[in-house]
Amino acid sequence: EVDKLIPKTHKQEMKEYFQAFYRDPELRKLKKRRVITAIKKNESEIKAEIDITSFEENKEIYCVVNIVDISKEYTMRKLLDRTQEVARIGSWQLDLKKSKCIWSKVTYDIHELDSSAEVLVEDGINFYSTEHQPIIRNYVEKCISHRIPWDTQLRIITTSGKEKWVRAIGSPVIENNEVISLEGTFQDIHDQKILELESEQLLSQI
Repeated sequence: EVDKLIPKTHKQEMKEYFQAFYRDPELRKLKKRRVITAIKKNESEIKAEIDITSFEENKEIYCVVNIVDISKEYTMRKLLDRTQEVARIGSWQLDLKKSKCIWSKVTYDIHELDSSAEVLVEDGINFYSTEHQPIIRNYVEKCISHRIPWDTQLRIITTSGKEKWVRAIGSPVIENNEVISLEGTFQDIHDQKILELESEQLLSQI
């Protein structure tokens, strides 16, 4: 169904993509995916996911290119991203083997951290206020050891020194009866929380 796989604007990008694949032997061991714009025979554009795998036979390396139309999934993903951005809800994942966090753009924005920055477990915990660091650490440890999810409201200190209330939700990802990672959402609830605390304070004075 695809007449022109890659429009002119993507040709250089895809050329570099293939060159990197052949240049780096490690990439041949993994599926390296890329989302591109493809053009169908009726000239309509679609979003396609392309990945390359390879195998070796008689000392020759052969590549298999797989192309999947992900237009609907791509549209829904963009809509979800936009909804989360408006609601100030980010997502996160913790790779337990690497002790490394994967954050969505909104999560980076809430922390006021550049999205290119690598975040390790301790880095993420250190963003919480001093009195709340033991709380989030306890939630993480219990989630790993006892598979207990959490949903809590705590304070963080952003890179600019601004204090924010956030809602942090986390749960275990289990594979072969083993917790391999943690994942969840992260929401900026500062304005709502301040109003809530002020209301509680006023009510206590009545």
